Amino acid sequence: MKLYLVRHGTSQHQRMHRGRMPGIHLTSKGRREATKTAAFLRKKKITVIYTSPLERAQETAQIIAKSTKAKVIVAPELNEWNLMVFQGLLPADAKRKNPRAWKEFVSAPTKIHDNERITAVAARMMKFYKRIQKKHPEKTIVAVSHAGPIAALLLTLTHHSLDELHTTAKTKGWHPGTGGIVEVQKGLVKQVHLA
Repeated sequence: MKLYLVRHGTSQHQRMHRGRMPGIHLTSKGRREATKTAAFLRKKKITVIYTSPLERAQETAQIIAKSTKAKVIVAPELNEWNLMVFQGLLPADAKRKNPRAWKEFVSAPTKIHDNERITAVAARMMKFYKRIQKKHPEKTIVAVSHAGPIAALLLTLTHHSLDELHTTAKTKGWHPGTGGIVEVQKGLVKQVHLA
């Protein structure tokens, strides 16, 4: 199986920790990013597109589907990391409101005690990965998700600590920017650079 992990395009309130807030849609820039991603994926013989249930991811998936003619399926495992402690806050406000949680988020995300631990995010992402690997062993799949869950999956697949979420994941390009793509095939991970 070849898997393209796609982070949704730029969405409303981009600087804010939106988490699982409903009603956050792609901006015009996000739609352009998704269109660029779709153009890259157009000739990749995509079998199916799985997406997070959040609007910004589903909108990205629909733009890709229009180009690739692949079916879109909502997969709850691809949902955003449920960090209620920061939801709706700008980074400076989150740091000021809860400095201990912010420090853990930045330097040791496995220590955050909130609605969902990063270890749980990694576990659900691995469950998704194994499920689609079994279901589509020789196919090319797209999964539209969010930066944290994508990075958690890639760190787990490559046997890195989840506490490297904001270090190794970013330096290797596994914490994709909006509209970013990471390719996974036969255990190898590589960032895709769109022209």
